[in-house]
Amino acid sequence: MNKNISLRPARGEDLDALSSLVEKVELMPGDMLAHSMAPYFDTLPDNEICVIAELDGEIIGFYYARQEEMAHNVWNMLIIAVDRDNQSKGIGRTLIAHLEQTLRDQNQRILIIDTSSDDQFIKTQKFYQDLGFERTATIPDFWTDGEDKITYYKRL
Repeated sequence: MNKNISLRPARGEDLDALSSLVEKVELMPGDMLAHSMAPYFDTLPDNEICVIAELDGEIIGFYYARQEEMAHNVWNMLIIAVDRDNQSKGIGRTLIAHLEQTLRDQNQRILIIDTSSDDQFIKTQKFYQDLGFERTATIPDFWTDGEDKITYYKRL
C-alpha cells in the first residue's frame, strides 16, 4: 500500500464526499448513501463502523459495516468503495484487512459481504474470493429482475 495512505474513522462532515464517491464508482446514487448513513453520523453507534482511506488528505475509499441484529457476533460489510483512479492498488484489501482486524480485536465471529451477480461485479466477486471469502448464498432477482444477490462469508 502507498505510504501516504492513511485510515481514519469517518466523521459527519465526510458524508458529502462519501456520497460523491459511491456515485462516481457507480455503486449507488449518492443521495441513497446519504439517506442510509445519516443516522450513523447522528449517533455513532457501537454496532456500526465506517473507516475512510485518504491519500494526501483526499478521501479515496471507505467501508461501512454493521453488526447483524439477530445473530451472535456477526457483521455485514454493507459498502466498500475505492475511487477508480486508486483501484487495483491494494486499498480495498487494506480496508477489508482493517475491518477484519478490528472485528477480531472485538472477538467477533463472522463477516459477511453481499454483492451483485451483474457482470460489472465479476471483478468484485473474484476480489472477495481472493481475500478468502466463501460464496455461500444466492438470492435470485434480489436487486432487480435478473440481478441476484450473492453473499460471501468469512470466519474471523
